[in-house]
Amino acid sequence: MLTVYVLNLHEIVKTWELPNRLQEYVLIVLSVFRITCIFLTLASRWWNREEFMQIFDAFRRQYRPEILPYCRRRILNKIFCATTVDTVHIVITMPMMRKQLTLSITLGAWGLFSTTVVVHVIIMQYFMAMASIRGRYILLNKELQALISETRSLNPNRIGVFITTCCSIADRFEKIAKSQSDLQAFIDRLTRVYEVQVASLVIVYYLHLVANLYFVLSLIKHNFISMISPEFVMFIYTTLIVLYFVDFSMNASTIVGLLDTHEEMVQLLGQRTLFQLNFDQRSMASP
Repeated sequence: MLTVYVLNLHEIVKTWELPNRLQEYVLIVLSVFRITCIFLTLASRWWNREEFMQIFDAFRRQYRPEILPYCRRRILNKIFCATTVDTVHIVITMPMMRKQLTLSITLGAWGLFSTTVVVHVIIMQYFMAMASIRGRYILLNKELQALISETRSLNPNRIGVFITTCCSIADRFEKIAKSQSDLQAFIDRLTRVYEVQVASLVIVYYLHLVANLYFVLSLIKHNFISMISPEFVMFIYTTLIVLYFVDFSMNASTIVGLLDTHEEMVQLLGQRTLFQLNFDQRSMASP
């Protein structure tokens, strides 16, 4: 599909009947960047295939059913937004090609749609991983908060129970610390492997936004889509631009939310200085 799309790219752009060459060049440049992003992703996946399998196994070990309430809504919103963007692309593109549909143009159009879907799948993989990691961090923070509250309620006058409980708390602190360490190592590996892909996708997002804004301005000035209602096309393009902003803000909020939950954990760990002075030293050292 990508090969057919590349071979018929110029012919597909011509079916749009754009009023000037600059708009054709904008579409071609945008398509080239999108295809380059996909091929870079494929090359990266193949080159780092063993590490990707290890990351997948690490992600599966980190997963807990309890994470779902903290990331389900984000993931569903992301899927809805990506699906809507793909649908809007089809609504915009197909009416422009309907008068000149041939087999090669039809296959090329499907190639165009497939590149958009593949780009969203790449983004979705990284987004789901980061959203799940954020959910896991929230669970660890809740466990840590409960453990700190339990620690403050200890009665040092009951020596036997106090010592036994201190050992149990120390074990639980070490378990949380191990989970957080594994989680941080997983984030570092995930960021390193997805580095090229995320950088490419940010460029594609930016180019899509600029291109759509440019076409809205062109529509206002030239009304170049004569076979469709200008008001309808304006609504579609405006919707697409809003969806791009929403999609990008969801990606950014997931990363920022992860940083916030990590900072919350740091603040919780800072409360260990408030533990009782005669608290078990092993438990004090665990965090």
